[in-house]
Amino acid sequence: MADNIHPAVELLAARMESHPEEFQLHANSSLAITGRWETWIAQMGWYLNEAERELIYGKAKEVIFQRIHEEVLDELLNGEQRRAEEQAAYDAEVQRLMAQSQTNAQSLYQSQVGAYQNAIGIGTRSPSQPLVINTAGQQAMRITANGELNIGGETLDAGMLKKMKSALGLK
Repeated sequence: MADNIHPAVELLAARMESHPEEFQLHANSSLAITGRWETWIAQMGWYLNEAERELIYGKAKEVIFQRIHEEVLDELLNGEQRRAEEQAAYDAEVQRLMAQSQTNAQSLYQSQVGAYQNAIGIGTRSPSQPLVINTAGQQAMRITANGELNIGGETLDAGMLKKMKSALGLK
């Protein structure tokens, strides 16, 4: 049987020559074709005779090596600069995100401090006013400007607080 080349194979080979961008190398680096024509070439694969196989895979090899040649030249001419620009863009984005994160954290902290201060009534308190903390189900607690603690009418000064901490084994 003669190795005749089917017209569909000739048509695909001509298309490879005129539109090489439509034919891509498979990810496993074999000469398997992916892209627009992948289905038809895969269907033909088992049925190609030797001449058809040489034509299709010869053209595919040309397309692939041309693309590799262009990519190698581009890497030689522009690779270092491209990687430096990509690294600079990446570094700038990291810095931007870190600054944004820090700003967000500071803003969140300030809002939480403000909410807490308002909840316990010290948001607008002057340092000379006693701090009054009212908690549900407990007696009012006051901390005076001189550091005394008043709970339900009982005043504990700094010396008493120190003795209590010592008795409890606290530093």
